[in-house]
Parts: sequence; structure tokens; C-alpha cells
Amino acid sequence: PAHFARIARSAARAEGVNLVAAATTWRCFPSLVIIGAQKSGSTALAVHLTRHPSIAFSRDKELHFFDKNESLCPGPLSYLLKFPPRDDAKATAEATPFYIASTEACTHMAAQLGRRATYVLIVREPVARAYSEYQMKHRRVQGQDGFEKALQAHAGSILRCVAEAGPRNATRGLRACAPSELQELAKFPQFAASVGVQIARKAKAAKQAGGDDRSALYAWLKACFWVADEGTTEPLADLIGGGRVAARFDAPQCFKEGTRERLGDLGAVMRDEVALFHDCARTHFGWSVPPSMDAAADLITKCVRVRTGISAQYLYRGLYAAQLQRCLRGGITKSDIVVVDQDVLRRDPQRALDAVAHRLPRHTYQDLSDASLKAEMDRRWPDFEKNGWGGGGGAPAPRPP
Repeated sequence: PAHFARIARSAARAEGVNLVAAATTWRCFPSLVIIGAQKSGSTALAVHLTRHPSIAFSRDKELHFFDKNESLCPGPLSYLLKFPPRDDAKATAEATPFYIASTEACTHMAAQLGRRATYVLIVREPVARAYSEYQMKHRRVQGQDGFEKALQAHAGSILRCVAEAGPRNATRGLRACAPSELQELAKFPQFAASVGVQIARKAKAAKQAGGDDRSALYAWLKACFWVADEGTTEPLADLIGGGRVAARFDAPQCFKEGTRERLGDLGAVMRDEVALFHDCARTHFGWSVPPSMDAAADLITKCVRVRTGISAQYLYRGLYAAQLQRCLRGGITKSDIVVVDQDVLRRDPQRALDAVAHRLPRHTYQDLSDASLKAEMDRRWPDFEKNGWGGGGGAPAPRPP
């Protein structure tokens, strides 16, 4: 009980609500879930649906609840707090386009939501979808390289901010005193949180070994920073004290999750994927082409180690039918699935939106222009474009050369 009480307090604190209010206010699981596919227009579809008067969307677009084990334990409170309080006149909704690619999400949704929900899959011509994913990855890698350069440019300031904030307030200290040029970059919140987690882990290890928080902080600083002037005898002391020597930050080692992404060659990656599927099919099933949808579901289950995010699994993410078949096996009912063609959403958005919200009162959308869509997206989820979203899911992608 004490463990779950801590989880409840943490969830309420993260969402900025009082624990008593969180525990006594009814909130509903979603009755409409956009489950995919990535880079097929899920963001555009979700933004359009936020204008439906009978739909209440989650505060964040992608919640990644059902593709993780936390959907079973420690429980759904943190998830439910991302939705507005219950309103009998509205259906709650969320959009996490990774769900269709996940090996577990459909099973978890079937167990938790069952027949109460509509599961929406928006699909796109697979080659265009793959190249759109490649374009997004390219933008993200460019942003990653730029952020790594910014870390080096402001390494001395980062070191002094963390040292002055202390081991228990490293993240807060960075947010308070890091240069504005660094804080304006999309990866800064991730970086600040990562620093706090790393130091907390070192502090826990130090405490178990009989040390203290300050020694853990110094150990992290010593591991992650060095001085360009090798003649300096006390590099950390000089830097923390505002000395003139130049600091360097070991980003590949101390911010791995924000600097490890690599682009690769699109053609080579897809050829490798084709070879993997072919070899795995011949080895485990004795055929090259799946003879049925059940066989296709067997193939992706056996041969694909699914990776999250924009992960360069270009071919796998476009195997919509096989993934849907796996969802049906996981307990999702066929009649509860709505498949929307991205081309229809672009050419006749009212028709597509009517199909998605067919269980709700019909709503006539007043402005479905691209400009209106972009303005609403900036208002609802402004961080999407910063993180590499460039509208590619809602517009035709050029073919690779």
C-alpha cells in the first residue's frame, strides 16, 4: 500500500493536481484511440478531432501507456490524470501511433478497454510513409547534432549550474540558470531531466557504499567534463569557480539517449530489412511469401524485434495488414476497428472524420484547411514540430533519388 501511495502522489504531482482531487474526480479511459500508423497523418487526424464538441482529447497526444508494462503495473492513475474530468456528453480520446507496431499494445487495450473503444488506424502508401519517416529522422539527427554543439558551447555554464544547484536539485538548477540559447532548443528538457536521473543514480550508489550526495555529484562532474587546457591542475575547481579555462562535455557518454541517433542510408536499411524477412521466413516457416494473413502475423511476431520511436524499421512499419491481424489475435474485435486512408483525409476530410467518429453525434467542421490545421496543432501540441514533426505525415512525400 505504501508503494502505491507513493506512485499516486508522484502521478498527481506530475500532472499538477491535488492527490485528494485526483482520487475523488471521475476520469474515463479513452473510448477512441488512434493506434497508428506512424508518419501516416495521425497528428493531422487527431488535431481535426480535437474540434469535435463530443470528443475530449488527452492533454498530450502520445501517451504510450498500452505499449508499456505500466499499463498493468503500477496502475492507470498517471494515465487517467492526462484526461479531463468525466463529462457524460464527451468521449475521451488519445493518439499513440506506435500502438499498431507494438507487440503488446493491442492485447493490453483489449483487456482494459474491450468493446467500449473505437480503434482507429490511418494508413498511407507504404513507400511514401517510409520516406516520410526517413525525412523526419533526418531532421531529428540534424537537431541532435546542433544540440551537441550547443552543449559544448555552454559546457562551462552547465557545469557551474549543476555544481551550484547540488545533487538533489540538478535538473531544477539547470532549468533555472542554463543560458537561454540552450533552453530554447527542443532537447534541453530531456537533457536536464537526464542529468538529474544520472546524478540520483550515483547518489544512491554512493549512499549504499557509505558515501554522500556531494561525492556522487563530484563523481558525475568528473566523469562528464574535462578541460581543453591540459596544463590546468585543478580543472573542476577552476571551472566551477569561474576560471577562464574552457570546459568540454562528454555528450556521447553522458547524454547517450539524446546523441546516439544516426541516419544511415535509406536504401541499404530497407534492403537489410527485406533480407531479414526473407531469411527468417525460409528458416522458420519454409516459405518466402506468407500464404495468409495469419502467416504474415506469425512472420512479424517471429522475425521483428520492435523498436520504439522513429527507428528505421521502414518496411515493418508499413505492414499494416499483418499488424492488424496480430491485433485481432490480441483480442481487439474487427468491428471496433476503423481504417482510414490518408489520401481520403487529405481530399475529403469531413468524410474521413465522420467515419472515425461514427459512434458520436455528427459534427460539421467549419475550417479544414492546412493553415487552420497547422494553427490548431501549434496551439494544442506545440512541441511536435520542435521534435522533428514537419507535416510530412499529412503531405505527400517526395520519392528518394
